Amino acid sequence: DKGLKVIECDFDFNWPRLNNLGAKESDGELLLFLNDDVEITDAGWLTELVKQAQRPCVGTVGALLYYPEGMLQHAGVFLVDTGGGCAHLFHKMAPSSELRGNLHNLVREVSANTGACLLVSRENFAAVGGFDEGLAVVGNDIDLCLKLRQKGLVNIWTPRCSLIHHESISRKASVPKEDEALMWNKWGELFRSGDEYYNPNLTLTGVDCAANLTLSPSLLESKTAKASGSPSLVDTSPQKGVNLIGYIRAEMGVGEGARSDARALAAAGIEFGVINFERGNSARMGDTSWQHKERDDAPFSVTLWHINADHLALARATIPTFLVEKSYHIAYWAWELETMPEGWRPALDEADEIWVPSEFVRRAIASETTKPVVCIPHCVAPNPVESLDRDYFGLPKDSFIFLAMYDTRSIAERKNPKAALHAFIAAFGADDNRATLVLKVNNATTDSLRELDEAIGNHHNIIVLEEDHSKPEIDSLINAVDCFVSLHRSEGFGLGPAEAMSLGKSVILTNWSGSTDYTDAEHCLPIDYQLITLEQDYGPYLKGQRWAEPSIEDASAAMRKLVNEPAFADELGRKAHAFIDAEFSPRAVGEKMKSRLAKIS
Repeated sequence: DKGLKVIECDFDFNWPRLNNLGAKESDGELLLFLNDDVEITDAGWLTELVKQAQRPCVGTVGALLYYPEGMLQHAGVFLVDTGGGCAHLFHKMAPSSELRGNLHNLVREVSANTGACLLVSRENFAAVGGFDEGLAVVGNDIDLCLKLRQKGLVNIWTPRCSLIHHESISRKASVPKEDEALMWNKWGELFRSGDEYYNPNLTLTGVDCAANLTLSPSLLESKTAKASGSPSLVDTSPQKGVNLIGYIRAEMGVGEGARSDARALAAAGIEFGVINFERGNSARMGDTSWQHKERDDAPFSVTLWHINADHLALARATIPTFLVEKSYHIAYWAWELETMPEGWRPALDEADEIWVPSEFVRRAIASETTKPVVCIPHCVAPNPVESLDRDYFGLPKDSFIFLAMYDTRSIAERKNPKAALHAFIAAFGADDNRATLVLKVNNATTDSLRELDEAIGNHHNIIVLEEDHSKPEIDSLINAVDCFVSLHRSEGFGLGPAEAMSLGKSVILTNWSGSTDYTDAEHCLPIDYQLITLEQDYGPYLKGQRWAEPSIEDASAAMRKLVNEPAFADELGRKAHAFIDAEFSPRAVGEKMKSRLAKIS
C-alpha cells in the first residue's frame, strides 16, 4: 500500500544483477541505487541528488558518505595504477579544513562514484547497458561511471547530500580477484594513464592529495641547479637519519615490515622520514598509520629501501636519483628458502648492504655476496582494541580457539593453511565444542573458499572469516583467541606467530626457517618436520629447492595438550610475552638499528 515492490531473487549474490532487476521493475525517469546499509540523516538528501542529476550532460550523482564514527567513506573516486585501479578520496580521514583544497566540501566532477548511493537517469543507465553483471561484487559501480564518461557525460559528487554508510554491515566485505582482473582488462589503460580530474602535481599513490614526490618545488630547484651547474639555494647535504622507502601503506606483509622499521626507528629516537612507494604492488593501500611521517624529500644520510629484491630496480628507477645519491643505501629483504633466487643477483648492486629479518634469511643472502648482511628483525608490537572481542568476530565465548591465517595472494603451498585444518580435525570431533578452529583468509577467492568448505565438511567447530579487516582488527582477532597455529613450510620471519606470542598467546609452529629465531620449547610448541624437495615450481619457489613438511600428528597432539591443560597454555603464553617483549619489541629492535647505523656513520 506504500508503493513498495519486493522482488524475490534465487541466485548467488550478484550486486549488479540485483540492481539491474530493480531498474527493470521500476518505472521512474531517475534511478536511485541505495545500499541497505546506508542510514538517512539528511532531510534534503534526495532533493540535492535530483537537482544535480537534472543538469545537462550529467551521468551519475554521488553523495558524501561517512563511516558511523565520523571518518570519510566516500568523497568521490579517482583512478590509480595500483590495487583495484581506483581509490576513494580522503578515505578514512577525518573531515577537516586542513584537507587539501577543502575538496570534501565542494560540489565537483569526479571520475566515478560509489554505488552505495548513486542517482542516474533511466535513459543514460539504459544507454550503457546498466551494470556489468560479470563484476559480481566490486568494480561494477566504477565501470558504470566510466561507461557514462565514454558517452561524453560527467559524474558529479555533492557534499550537500550527506549520509552514514555502515559499510558491509548487511553483507561481509570481499574483493574477488576475478572482479579486479576484469576491471584491469577493461580499463587498465585508463587506470595507468592517471585521473584527468586529479592535479598531476599531487600524488596518485595515496588518498590524501599529498604533493607529488617528483614535483616538489624545492626538489625541482635542487634538480635544476644540479643540471645547470649553478649553486643551489637549497642545502642538499645529508642530515643524520634515515630515509625509509617502502610500501608503507600496503595491507600485506611487506607493508607491515616497512611499518615495523618505522616503529623501531621511532622507538630508538632516530630521525627519519617516509617515502610511500606503491608501484608494482596490487595490495590495498589503506594503512595510513605513518602518513604523518611521509614527506616529499629525502634529506637523510642513510636510505633504507624496504622493498624486496625483485622490485628494488623498479623503485630505484622511480625515485629520482638526485634525492638519494648522497646517501648510504640499505636494502631490506625477506626470503623463505635456503638459497637466494638467481634473479636477485643484479639487485645486490643496488645497495651498499642488506638487512634481513632472521638468521635463516641472513645465511641465504650472505652466501651470495661479500657485502654486509645484517639481521635486524621485525619489531613486534600488535595494538588490539579491547572492545573488539569474541562477540565482535562472532566467536564462541567458552571454547578454546585456535587461529590460522593466510593470504591467497601469498603462495598457499608455503603458508600451508590446510595443515592446521587437518591437525584440528585429527584432534577433535566434528561436534567437540571444547575447541574451535578459526581460519582467517585474506583476499579470499571463490575457488579458495569452495576448497575450504569441502575440506571442513560437517565440522561445526571450524569457522572461516573471509571479510577484510584492518590491522587493529587483525590484532584484536589474535588477542581474542587462545592459540595461533602456523604450520608453515617456510617463513622469512613469521610475524603472525610472533605477534600472538607478544599478546601472551600460546603458539604452535613449524620448527624450521626464519621463525626459529623465536621458536623455543620454553615459550611455544615447536612442531617436528621433514625437509622435502620441491617437485614443481610454486611461484618464486623453484623445483629442486627444499622446505619443511610439518608433522600433522605432532601438531594434533599439541592442540589436544593445550585444550586438556589450560594452565600449561596460560603459562606458555606468559613466557612467550616476556621473551618477545625483551627481544623483539620496538625498543629492542630500535637499539639494534641504532647500533648498526652508528657503525655505518
